Amino acid sequence: FGDRGTDLLKFTGLTVDPEVKSIDLTDDSDILIIASDGLWDVMGNKEAIQMAQTFIRDHDTASSLTSDSATDKFEEGNNDQLILAARDLRDTAKERGSRDDITVAIVKLR
Repeated sequence: FGDRGTDLLKFTGLTVDPEVKSIDLTDDSDILIIASDGLWDVMGNKEAIQMAQTFIRDHDTASSLTSDSATDKFEEGNNDQLILAARDLRDTAKERGSRDDITVAIVKLR
């Protein structure tokens, strides 16, 4: 624990320093995608956002994971469309041959 083993991590290429980027949100900023490099190695930022937005829009009235009502798909507390869109991005990364771990989370900003 602690610093024990950090030399091994440096040797394998692992780092504890995240890649951080700060941007100003605009009126068009509706979702945030947080993902591991397994996604970003095979897909650019704009493409991921476009795919997620399209998936959410196209499936907004589709059947939900937990709800019977098509009208409450994007209400507070119902994150089914975000979960499904994240899975779609993950699956696309797999199909494109990503060989790294693929973790995707989508956060609704508005």
